[in-house]
Amino acid sequence: MRIALHIPCLVDQWMPEIGVSMLRVLERLGHQVSYNPEQTCCGLPPMDAGDRRSAIATAQRQLGVYGDADAIVSASASCAAMMRKEYPVLFAGTPSESAAMALSNRTHEFTHFLVGILGVTDVGARYEDTVIVQDGCKSRRCGCVAGESRQLLARVRGLKVVEAREEGCCGFGGPFSLTYPALSGAMGEARADILLHSGANTFVTNDPGCLMQLRGIMGRHAKPLRGVHIAEVLASV
Repeated sequence: MRIALHIPCLVDQWMPEIGVSMLRVLERLGHQVSYNPEQTCCGLPPMDAGDRRSAIATAQRQLGVYGDADAIVSASASCAAMMRKEYPVLFAGTPSESAAMALSNRTHEFTHFLVGILGVTDVGARYEDTVIVQDGCKSRRCGCVAGESRQLLARVRGLKVVEAREEGCCGFGGPFSLTYPALSGAMGEARADILLHSGANTFVTNDPGCLMQLRGIMGRHAKPLRGVHIAEVLASV
């Protein structure tokens, strides 16, 4: 299959290892993977801030950068949700409507693409650790099915997965964390404490925003739990 990578802004600027890990996993599975550096932000930040005009202008640039790839695979549940759910709405009734629909139909979050589209749960990974899963809040909205990350992690050699006593949001939410920093921080602190008391050494997530938020909290308070994107775990052999 011809796969075009969507590399979110946070990955491009601060976490390039996530993109490299996605590439390694998909190529290991035998797929032809490409990346077009002309891609930019998916438009989610202005959309979340209520700036529809800027969201449309940003999204417009995305419509033509993935070529004729069979699938567009994103490292971010939030970005995948934006491209799948919001693009058809933003461009409804415009000359770009068909292109937006085509892009929406081809776009998938990384873990859902592996499990839900390819039907793969074992990617040949080995990762010696005890981890806990922090699901991105946008996972369901982008098409993910509950448990897909855990299905993948269950087939990783040497890995033990523990569960938190309850689910919860990390509090990031893009512009939300800038507009309401105190509330965002309090939510993140509460989630970090739950993860810390789970018995895990590492938290694993499918969203770079969650990863950045919780890594920052752990680092500021010298808390021992490290964080990685699930692609990094699956790329390890």
